Amino acid sequence: MELIGINIIMIGYIAIKLLYFNFDTNINTPPFRLKIHKKTVQAMIASGMVIDGLLCILGADFSWIVVGILFDVILFSDALYMRYYKNPLTISVMIHQFKLVKGIKESVFGVFLKKDLIYFTELPFLIAISITLKKLNVELTFKLSYGGLTLIVGLIWFIYIYKVSNRKSYFWNKKRMARDLGVLYYHLEDVVHYFKVKLRKVELTKDEKEKINSSFWKRRENEYSNIAKDKNLIVLQLESMQDFLINRTIEGREITPNLNKLMKESVRFENMYYQTSVGNTSDAELIVNNSLFPLADKPACYECQTNQFKSVGHSLKSRGYHNVAFHGNQASFWNRHLMYQLYGFDKFVDNSMLDNDEFIFPGLSDRSFFRQVVGYLAKKSVDSKIFAFLITLSLHHPYEYFANYDFSVGKQEGTFIGRYIKGAHYADQAIGKFIEDLKEKGLYEDSLLVMYGDHAGIPRQYRQEFMDFLELDNVDYNWTKFQKVAACMHLPGQKQGKGVTKAVGQIDILPTISNMMDLEISCALGKDMLDNTSFGGIVNREGVVVTDYYVSYPTEEYAQDIQTGEKIAITEEMKSEIINLREKLQISDLILEKNALKE
Repeated sequence: MELIGINIIMIGYIAIKLLYFNFDTNINTPPFRLKIHKKTVQAMIASGMVIDGLLCILGADFSWIVVGILFDVILFSDALYMRYYKNPLTISVMIHQFKLVKGIKESVFGVFLKKDLIYFTELPFLIAISITLKKLNVELTFKLSYGGLTLIVGLIWFIYIYKVSNRKSYFWNKKRMARDLGVLYYHLEDVVHYFKVKLRKVELTKDEKEKINSSFWKRRENEYSNIAKDKNLIVLQLESMQDFLINRTIEGREITPNLNKLMKESVRFENMYYQTSVGNTSDAELIVNNSLFPLADKPACYECQTNQFKSVGHSLKSRGYHNVAFHGNQASFWNRHLMYQLYGFDKFVDNSMLDNDEFIFPGLSDRSFFRQVVGYLAKKSVDSKIFAFLITLSLHHPYEYFANYDFSVGKQEGTFIGRYIKGAHYADQAIGKFIEDLKEKGLYEDSLLVMYGDHAGIPRQYRQEFMDFLELDNVDYNWTKFQKVAACMHLPGQKQGKGVTKAVGQIDILPTISNMMDLEISCALGKDMLDNTSFGGIVNREGVVVTDYYVSYPTEEYAQDIQTGEKIAITEEMKSEIINLREKLQISDLILEKNALKE
């Protein structure tokens, strides 16, 4: 009986720890419905029974210590990773991203909380349990019988929960799987999937080829067609620059005065949503250069490093352009030294080729970076047209460098949001100087200048603080609505700005550039943002659809009005729009996972 009592305690320990993890990492917050928590609890108890049964069958009295430590390390690692990247770890990330830990250690420490030590507090208790099990000296036959029964009951129970779960949503949102069935099952499924992908044949079927080809963007002529043909292309990917900063003031001072000015004389996209996944900045690079979605649960920059792409760089290279990418960090970070060759760049300039005279975590400061890049572009533009892809860096989480930066943020002083706003002001000043230097070198009027933020600057754990700053309620709905990045395109010689209000995404940038520059881009999944006949709607990597009129979550059977947040019924027309947008994710996965563009 003592053995049964101890093992019941251990099953409860696993279930409670898994539930704590769910709430600690915000997996159990809306849009997931609270009413299915009973099923979640059952799945976690069943998981505990499976683990407990296996350990009893193995018969190792001290195995709980080893399993307990492994269990705690997994949950602790997932908790830190989820605060930064919003999803639990995957085996692909663990294999490839350990090399990145040194480069992002300040961001990791930035999301560490003292309460995370809770994950390790039960180790003395596990030691005591293991010693007690050793002293009981229970017969092997009883251990096997009890363990086998517990294992079978646990498996049957878990399989039942799995069968009645909404498994279709797991394709769009891996985090939902971790929420419903527990993070341990998530990792088991991830490992199985990883090796299935590695072992399976990757040939495209005839139906898959037809499905892919029918999904690509078809160019239509409009008033912006060919407006930037044979001009330089300068693309600025702005680290963490969100749209809510534009035209916002604090105590009468503009946060981003230079971007505000640029937006007023450019085509501004007021509702551009980011569509990145676990690859964050590298995902934005993939999306914009190729008009493809990133992978849902693994960094495409590692998974697809032998793929063939049909990027904007390839089209421009065929016209004699010099394609060069710039970043103030190491070339190996996010595998850029390999991926940029696949994207059609002739050269990648990283911090080893620049004068590292001013450092702001995690690399060369934007101010120094822009100054040196302009010098390079001015020299190179004498010989050829240029496609320059610039990735800024200074506005990088956790923004500690800007704690004492000289810009008043009023009531936000000393807060996370305050540091972020100060960093945005610094980045804006550097951008302003960059624009001045482009004008001085004669590059500004002879170039199509594209700017966009790469991903969110405010992690989800600060959503309440963010909503308080914006003075908004209905936190979760407004949080989704504000996942927008600053974005604009300045056309050669343009003086008068234009606002585009329809919902667009980063995946739409390449088709828009293609139409303006008269490029042959045949494999884009986005659309021309300036085509008035195109539908205003996007889907993010989690399957959330945002249009000009509504927001739709993959886990809910209703939508929310984009203006009011009120629940609305999904009509047949809306259902068709939602299905078509989410299908793009599957098409993109086919292209990347089966290297479809090589054909």
